[in-house]
Amino acid sequence: MTIKLDETEKQPAAAPDICLTNVYRAHSDDLVETADERRLFSVGGTTGIGAGVASDEDGDGVPIIDLAQPAEVVEEELWKAANDVGFFTVINHGIPQEVIDGMFEQSIAFFDQTVSEKKEQCPFDRALNSGYEFKEQIRPSSGRPDQKESYHISPRAGAMDDRWPTKPTTLRGFAETAMIPEAHQLSMRILSSLERRGCTHLEPGTLEQAITLWGEHSRSCLRILRYPPMTVEENEEMQVPGNVHWRAAPHTDFSCLSLLFQREGEGGLECRANPRSAVGSGDKAKWLPVHPVKGASVSTS
Repeated sequence: MTIKLDETEKQPAAAPDICLTNVYRAHSDDLVETADERRLFSVGGTTGIGAGVASDEDGDGVPIIDLAQPAEVVEEELWKAANDVGFFTVINHGIPQEVIDGMFEQSIAFFDQTVSEKKEQCPFDRALNSGYEFKEQIRPSSGRPDQKESYHISPRAGAMDDRWPTKPTTLRGFAETAMIPEAHQLSMRILSSLERRGCTHLEPGTLEQAITLWGEHSRSCLRILRYPPMTVEENEEMQVPGNVHWRAAPHTDFSCLSLLFQREGEGGLECRANPRSAVGSGDKAKWLPVHPVKGASVSTS
């Protein structure tokens, strides 16, 4: 089970085809992202159910960055990790452990209902990117539905109308007053650090001003995800040569920054270095396990 916050720049009505990442770019680049996702399926070694080969034995695993270090050190480490790997784990990030644990408790209570109950309470709206979906997301890399269920909370005006669950009754309040603002604050801290290195043509604070919560054009999303248990038979069938199965198929995130929270003992997340970087290009690039670290947040940019 994971919790994920995607931060994306608000899109003004006058310019719906422009998004803000580390630089401004047009949505036509979505075609490039789709091509990258398909490449992820076939390069860098075995993935998915064969992920036993994913390894960080060479010592070049996902960087762990301590945000309590001096600002200039943090900035340098974030910039290098974002460019080379695209993934990094941050510790001492300022989000209280009780907030992270509390959101997981809310998530468990929500998912501990039947699929029909969750769909009735929180109908999914693809245009608003809000509500509950069950094994419906199909990745370009695999062409198959991800084997997961997720509840999307989009902090945008009107996006959550009639999409908050009635069970647990405390989920809405906890998400609105604790998890979303805490994660958003951390996101802005990381993006502001990256902005100073990668967006020197922008006025300081541009990214922070562009990413808002609960406004008409806000584009961020908090997702809670669950990967349902599998039977022994299902697991054995997946490992038959030629069969392909993914909990979540290889993909690239569309957002400026994603924060992902894991629980110890619940592994399975992997990443591959940025295919546009020297580290991630060519046949030497490989998949790396992203090990859960208590209290940490995994980020991808």
